[in-house]
Amino acid sequence: MSEDFKKKLLNRTKKEFYNCINQFKKDFRPSKSLQGFSSGVIVCEKNYPNLNLIPLNNYKEESHFSKEKEIVKKDYSEIFKIKSRNIAGKFNLNIKNKNKNLDNIRDIIASKKKVEYESIFKKEIKINNIVTNNLIGIVGSKNELKEIKKGNVPRSKIVDKYMNDDIKSEDAVYSLYCKKVNENQIISLFTLGSFGYSFNKKLVPSRWGTTAYDSIISERLYDEIKHNKIINKNLYFFKEDKGNRFHIFMFSHKHTFESIEIIYNKNDIKIIQDYIIDNKRIDPNTAGGFYATRLAVLEFLNRIKRQASIVVIREIKDYEIPLGVIFVRETVRDALKKVYSFNKIDDLKPILQSKVFSVLKKSKTINKKTLLDF
Repeated sequence: MSEDFKKKLLNRTKKEFYNCINQFKKDFRPSKSLQGFSSGVIVCEKNYPNLNLIPLNNYKEESHFSKEKEIVKKDYSEIFKIKSRNIAGKFNLNIKNKNKNLDNIRDIIASKKKVEYESIFKKEIKINNIVTNNLIGIVGSKNELKEIKKGNVPRSKIVDKYMNDDIKSEDAVYSLYCKKVNENQIISLFTLGSFGYSFNKKLVPSRWGTTAYDSIISERLYDEIKHNKIINKNLYFFKEDKGNRFHIFMFSHKHTFESIEIIYNKNDIKIIQDYIIDNKRIDPNTAGGFYATRLAVLEFLNRIKRQASIVVIREIKDYEIPLGVIFVRETVRDALKKVYSFNKIDDLKPILQSKVFSVLKKSKTINKKTLLDF
């Protein structure tokens, strides 16, 4: 999705979000500190290797980063109430520098339970300097951070093991994924440079780290499914949420993966295609959502011990405030819970729009003979 298009989408419901901000501003007592829970951390990529680190503090426990999967599934009005309370502290450091604030953030993220901590700011907290981020949409009010204080924070034993072991960060990430550690916890620790060989640990910008996470898991899952039998019937899945319509087609062929975005904006329609053949990504066009979608689909194939040729068509219309890669990943996972089988594409005509049909026929991975045969 282009930057200009995202800005237009953000403007549509900005007023409702700012109403929540203003209400929070009225209720908030002026202070230079905030006691609350971690609702996430952003490692910015601008000026790499000298990066801005933005830990998000929120006095409501419901905002905790471990609940992000549930948060993105709520209505916008509920999401706004949660996100408007975020106070985004900011400080700068080099990707390899050691820093007490960074160590404290790592401990908070690595904790085995939700813990309260204190953010101390250089000036009185302002509730009007709103941070937006392409990875997770609008995140809250930005303030210059001075210090993070925490009490005794017991780390999760599983997480602590991989933070201290000298193994490849990719292996640590996949091992924690297999052990069903909270996904946001893994990604956040990965971006905070918590894994890998001790001599090479460094911060990773959140956008890169999230894409890398989805890519690492996808590659491992692909290795699991590539020798599986091919599905014996064609499958279709669908999910609609917050201006997004996900159509997932699984064809009875050797595994390929294709992601197509149809972006509607008034009278303008933009189509973006991105695909993988023989596990090689051809002519990349889409951003992190491509790998998030593929991860969710490969999880499904791994569960059923099959492989298939996949086409995912995502229609985007009135997506009022983008909610980031996690929204894509979770919506596709939800879509895969309800399946329809079909023999020919024509069987789906009663439930598919003509635009989806026409775009599917232009697939780069499903050949024309295949489409005609179905």
